[in-house]
Amino acid sequence: MFEGILPRVLKGALPLVLLGFTGPAAGEERGAADSPGTVLATDVKDGVRREIYVDGPQARETASAGTPRKPLISFIDSPNATCSQPDPRRDECYIDWGYAYVTASTSQYIIGMSFYLGDKVAAYVSGFFQTSMYVPNDMFRRGFKVKCGPPQLADPNITPCSTPGCMDPRVLGNAYSYTIRARETGNLKSANYGSLYCPAFQGAKFYTLPPCRVVDTRNPAGPLGGPALAASATRDLVVSAASCSVPSGAWAVSVNATITSPSAPGYLTLYPGDAAAPLASTINFAPGQTRANNAVLPLASDFSGKIRVRNGSTGAVHFILDVNGYFQ
Repeated sequence: MFEGILPRVLKGALPLVLLGFTGPAAGEERGAADSPGTVLATDVKDGVRREIYVDGPQARETASAGTPRKPLISFIDSPNATCSQPDPRRDECYIDWGYAYVTASTSQYIIGMSFYLGDKVAAYVSGFFQTSMYVPNDMFRRGFKVKCGPPQLADPNITPCSTPGCMDPRVLGNAYSYTIRARETGNLKSANYGSLYCPAFQGAKFYTLPPCRVVDTRNPAGPLGGPALAASATRDLVVSAASCSVPSGAWAVSVNATITSPSAPGYLTLYPGDAAAPLASTINFAPGQTRANNAVLPLASDFSGKIRVRNGSTGAVHFILDVNGYFQ
């Protein structure tokens, strides 16, 4: 569910990091949604509610006495959580808290820190005889993977997308609540409560284009021209470099692939410019044939517009590629 974790030394101690818990973390008696016993201090920072509290039998004794203890654990210092979508072609978002820092009094130790999404423990970092705990921003790498979700809400803080074919950045997807909780050996706890929206997964839209020639190896030598594809050769081509109105941010193109004048039997395989070659061919041919085939061709994942064509023949062959639409 989550990206791999790099072991870290926190304040001179080696923490135990556990991911993907479905039950309570060690030292946690209740779920993130439960209300605390006796709240000793509270504030709001950047829209995140922060509390210091004590619960269990000690909470009842404190409440009956009417003299709340002075908090000996700090508020958790952590930026407001963010949600990012590295690849808009996938319904995969990542929630990241940046970092988290908490301290205890000199007479107590931090037992651990838990990170919740909803009422599920996403990660637990165990302390080891330390009066403070710092969880760095790269401990969880990109963050915790969640579903971005379908479009649900327009973000009023972002100007609508007006460029033809662009993805509208205003639309927000799933909402998530989160809690960060730390506990010290004196049974005091510190917690942050917040919520956020992730970018929506909008999928791809298809945009038609007038048929346009991207590659023709019969033309003079050039990035999108000759020479013919050599035997067993692989060649990179940038579809968006042609004057065919395919934007650099396109995910895939609808194409007609043609071969002509092959000197030996074989096949061509077309695939994204940054991917491994698939086992299936795009078009097969015999010597002297002219053949064509339609295909939807994914482009490189870095949005460079690059494709790769592989000649699975022992002879040279001319290659022609026409585009009639794109996905974005």
